[in-house]
Amino acid sequence: MAVEDVGTLSVIGPTRIVASRSTDGGATFSPPAAISDSGRERVGAAEPVIDSEGDLVVVYVDFKDDRRDFENLEGPAWDQPLALVITRSSDGGESFSAGRELEAGLILGRRFLVYLPELPSVAAGPEGALYVAWTDGRSGDEDVLLRRSGDGGRTWDDAVRVHDEAVGDGTTQHLPAVDVDEAGRVSVAFLDRRRDPDDVMSDAHLAASSDGGRSFTDIRLTDEAFDTRVGPVTAQFLGVDLGSRIGLSTMPGSAITVWTDTRLGTEDTGRQDIAAATVAFTERETRQAWALPLATVAILGLALITVLALRARGSSTVDRS
Repeated sequence: MAVEDVGTLSVIGPTRIVASRSTDGGATFSPPAAISDSGRERVGAAEPVIDSEGDLVVVYVDFKDDRRDFENLEGPAWDQPLALVITRSSDGGESFSAGRELEAGLILGRRFLVYLPELPSVAAGPEGALYVAWTDGRSGDEDVLLRRSGDGGRTWDDAVRVHDEAVGDGTTQHLPAVDVDEAGRVSVAFLDRRRDPDDVMSDAHLAASSDGGRSFTDIRLTDEAFDTRVGPVTAQFLGVDLGSRIGLSTMPGSAITVWTDTRLGTEDTGRQDIAAATVAFTERETRQAWALPLATVAILGLALITVLALRARGSSTVDRS
């Protein structure tokens, strides 16, 4: 990333996204291959996936004219549209196709650090299906949206909200992670503040779809909300850092979600924990195992301090019929 000093202003030059491949277990890597288009000057938040044809697919964000976040300038969230771009490599990452904008109307809901943006999430399903989930503020507050392609990314269905609260209710849903199991069930994990009209206390949620992402059953994973004011703040105009992603892994009949949780911390201690929950799917129901923190993260910057044991708290059942 090139930086040119002009008086008191630091102007950041064009960024690029590259890929490097190792075929010997990481002992050596290939020269970097350009992923992002040369004409896109502000890019980032790249997410890769291997699709059902064995190609490497990468989704990234074109931040367009958003100098405010790229140069760490003060001000509100950027309110002009950004784009989600998709590109493909059929030769093992040696070269990539020209980027295509699968979503040209992404609206930010908050400020971010240029090297730590909230990441979109991409997953590959059977028979060329691709799913992309992201946080979007186009309705006046942050929602989790998802788009599906059934032809390897050439065309895309309209964006859908994966959660079921009222549009524009003033609460935040963000940090999505999408995954697809072998049966084609689509799961999206995310953080959700719908139960707090003040938009402070958050829960972890999982939305599951058995019809290719057209409709979802929304499940609360946490039995106790946690405070989003607990944790590190890196700049006055930024909120508390809860990370740039959460974790999700699906298997036939189940899904495991991992997220940053603050229920054992306070604003004074800044303590954050890594918590996990497992959801088991059956033909007629979803069984959820509540989980206590898996790892304690007392954060100064991004330092991991202590690892705790995972403990089950009980279970609940949600009818998916």
